[in-house]
Amino acid sequence: MAELQRDLQIFFFKSFVITFLVSLGLYSFGQWLLWRFLSQPLHALVETINSFSTDPTIARPLPTYVTQSREFNKAAKAVEQMQRNTLIALRQRERLADIGEAVTKINHDIRNVLSSATLVTDALMSSDDPKVRRSAPHVVRSLEQAVDLCQSMLDYLVEVPPPKPDIIPMNEVADELEIATGMEVIYEGPSQIFADRKIMFHILLNLARNAGIVGATELKIDIWRAGHLGVIDILDNGPGISEDARRTLFQAFKTTKAGGTGLGLAIARDLAVALGGNLKLTRSNQDGSEFRLHLPKQIFLN
Repeated sequence: MAELQRDLQIFFFKSFVITFLVSLGLYSFGQWLLWRFLSQPLHALVETINSFSTDPTIARPLPTYVTQSREFNKAAKAVEQMQRNTLIALRQRERLADIGEAVTKINHDIRNVLSSATLVTDALMSSDDPKVRRSAPHVVRSLEQAVDLCQSMLDYLVEVPPPKPDIIPMNEVADELEIATGMEVIYEGPSQIFADRKIMFHILLNLARNAGIVGATELKIDIWRAGHLGVIDILDNGPGISEDARRTLFQAFKTTKAGGTGLGLAIARDLAVALGGNLKLTRSNQDGSEFRLHLPKQIFLN
């Protein structure tokens, strides 16, 4: 009986040892599999992301581990696509910066030519030849259009600075718009609002000029509150916007207007976004067009 008990004890002990060793082996194998197929690839993927974030001008090769994890493969492909998109965006930004520098130089040169041409035009206007007198203003007008084009391109290429809100006397803004555009500006709304004056004026000026190109002579600005938003309606008395033009209304360099650049509305929309709002066309017909600028509620002083 004692010998049987001893044999059973030895059997159970050996079974325990074997079970323990097998369990330890399985655990170690499982840990190795986890490290080999998940932890190591994931660590390498994180290292790739960190390395790319320090210098996003160079794409980093992704880990090429064979893994059955769909999630990891999706993550790796997403990182690869992110690197491609980032590199494309950086190259486009570099090209735009080069274009902006070139346009700045061209704009400077054209302004110098315009100054000289203005002096020459004054002399030509006193010419005895009527053809010369008629041609002189056209020369200056062409140069002024070239300057406006360069300035529009610079406005589009330059990144909008962070807004600096301040109290804006809207009647003064309306007067400044009349002087800048020659249009009659009718304002309805609070006498003062709280926003970035420079950006706000630039938005309204671009909308006014866009309308003036097609013959609008009047601009009505109405500011009101809609729930948690401030709303600015800008209505002109132009001939309206065609269906073709509406399809590319806010796309840069897309225009159906003779003498237009296609930048005015694109810039106005970007400026609206910089203020935390958005700009859209609400209606347009033969009686005119209306744009609506949605802005945060804090534009109101009370």
